This record gives sequence, C-alpha cells and structure tokens, in this order.
Amino acid sequence: MVTDLAAAPDLQYLSANVYPAAGSAYRPAPLLPATTITHDRFGVKIGFIGETTKGTPQLVTSSGVQGLTFLDEASTANAYVVACSDRASTPLFLLIHEGGRQSSRRTVSSIRMAARISAARLMTS
Repeated sequence: MVTDLAAAPDLQYLSANVYPAAGSAYRPAPLLPATTITHDRFGVKIGFIGETTKGTPQLVTSSGVQGLTFLDEASTANAYVVACSDRASTPLFLLIHEGGRQSSRRTVSSIRMAARISAARLMTS
C-alpha cells in the first residue's frame, strides 16, 4: 500500500467521471486522465479505468469540488470499456474510490453499481 505519494513517482491519477462544470473551457474532457494502459511484470498488457463515486460532493467540503461535475459511475465505465476494448487491453480493471471508510451499506451499493457495468466482474477486498 502506498502511503507516501513521493514514494510512488509513477503513480497515475485517473478519474473518468469527474468533469469541469458546464460552461468550462475544458469540457468535455475529464479533469484527469480517464484510463491508462500498462504492462504487468510479465509483459501482459492491462488497462485501468479510474473513477470517484458520484456521491463525492456529499462527502467532502463544497469548496473542494466547486466547479466539478460527477457523472454516473456505471454509464461512464461502460463508455470507457467500449473505448478501451479497441486498444486490446485485456484484462481491464475498474478502480472506484469511495473514501477511506467502508461500510456494509457502501459494499451493497458498490455491488449494485457493478451489476450495471457491461461484462463486470466484481472483486472486493
């Protein structure tokens, strides 16, 4: 587990479903890169889609998300699954950040959301 960002200089931040608010000069591109494709230590090509829960504005201070729009996780993931499939990145992983504390209620919510994603295989820890 990475606890110090300086210790992980190659760490790529991803956020497929966070966009600048409507009217921004940067829209329609996500605020951060939506996907990344890399190779594991055996040379196997793998892809990642990164997202933040659409409920983030209710979990953090309003000034921290001012000017941002959080799109639905499932529909955004489905769009990027299609976009990444033509790059032959297999397997493709969806990473969703839901905050530092988890509860059984959030786990159930995650499972329901994953059920709406095309070809989703849910892995939880």
